[in-house]
Amino acid sequence: MLTVALLVWIGRGRMVLSSRPDPALSVLTLVGLPAASVYGAALIRNITAVEEITNGVSHYPMQASLTLADVGSIALAASRGAGC
Repeated sequence: MLTVALLVWIGRGRMVLSSRPDPALSVLTLVGLPAASVYGAALIRNITAVEEITNGVSHYPMQASLTLADVGSIALAASRGAGC
């Protein structure tokens, strides 16, 4: 919250003090989080396939973080409120 307040102050923006979350996106977030967690856990443990490494970096942990980022972006959109 401190970071948000600092960015608003630097950008001379206006903080939205309260808004109602979008119900449809909130439900989508709650449904998607367990699925993304299970999918991401399998990728982190690397039980899906033979590991592919490019330039010393495994692909599967990166894909696991992307699944959580997808759910995070839906949660962020839900927090903007309905009709924003």
